[in-house]
Amino acid sequence: MHRELVLRAVTRAICLCFFVITFASTSSAQQEARSDCVDADSASGFFGVTVNNDKPVIVSRFQAGPVNSASPEEARSHFAHEIVLSQILATELTSIDESCQLMSGVDSTSEMHFGAFPFITTKVDGAAVSFVTKPQSACQLRHCAQILSTILRDDLPTKSNFDETIKNIVANIEDRNKIYPDVPSLGLERAKIEAYRSLYSAGSPERIRADLSADDYFALRFNEFSEWYKRFLTQAKQTKGTSSGAAVQPACTPEHPATIKQLEIRVAERDHEAILLIDRTYTFDGPAGIANDELRALCHPHDHPHDGQSVSFLPPRLKNGVLCARSYIGSDYWLIVHSTRPPVATASEMMNIAEGIAKALGEKSCSRIILVKFVKQD
Repeated sequence: MHRELVLRAVTRAICLCFFVITFASTSSAQQEARSDCVDADSASGFFGVTVNNDKPVIVSRFQAGPVNSASPEEARSHFAHEIVLSQILATELTSIDESCQLMSGVDSTSEMHFGAFPFITTKVDGAAVSFVTKPQSACQLRHCAQILSTILRDDLPTKSNFDETIKNIVANIEDRNKIYPDVPSLGLERAKIEAYRSLYSAGSPERIRADLSADDYFALRFNEFSEWYKRFLTQAKQTKGTSSGAAVQPACTPEHPATIKQLEIRVAERDHEAILLIDRTYTFDGPAGIANDELRALCHPHDHPHDGQSVSFLPPRLKNGVLCARSYIGSDYWLIVHSTRPPVATASEMMNIAEGIAKALGEKSCSRIILVKFVKQD
């Protein structure tokens, strides 16, 4: 029963990964390398395997994003349709081969991703639970990518697939919009999206992705989705085997200290008083992905040789109460410092942490530090 509660809660909390995803638990036996898994690259298909943040993931190998001349409304509709398609593909993939149980997502560049996240934090019986997953090997993912390519080419989504997917996406968004005062980590997705809405300019792909709401999915109709899918597949076939155009973070030569900017967002309700967004501070998942010693100790206190007090700028009351999440959108790779338990860090405490991080990063850094303050409306 406890396992069922964990799996049910994890499925509801999948939207914490910013893009809409589908998830199922995977047994260790299914994770083992397949004896029939070929090592040949699947570049000739619609999907291939690449290494993202030091882990293999499946990515789309075609260019089927909204055209440059598309209006913001047309781009918004395209992203909503593509997110629905990515989740349908993930569901169909699992039904064909249970060893290919993957999370799906669509970046603001319109690139599809399928892979496993290292862990998801959710609430079970009032307590925070971290559900750890074991990633598939690159060989196994190539096998899954070949199946995905076949599904996209041959299997027109059905109305029942479409309706069930819309229902799941809307349920995830509704869960995301709830307030979790006892488990602030569950409110991080909501806080992050509100930050993105203020950070990125109206009409940009990043802003359009962040602005998608339950109403956008309620407005979708299966006949319109089917027509969109035919155009999407035609474009995918014409560009198959090419890069999907994922954004690459521009090169930077560090010349100045990290800058600290502030965003103030007025909200009706909040899980967090403040969070920090910091870019250019990690290269891949896990402690080794963060080069700076103090920032690594802040983000991974249990993997650090000393306890949380070794972080000089962390207030004593926040010891073991602050962690970091990784998120990327477009070409920006953000490390998000957030509270994990109540009482959450105040805006003043987060500013102190921001100043400590800026100092730890040194006199020459390419990083931006953004203090996002959530102010309750009167």
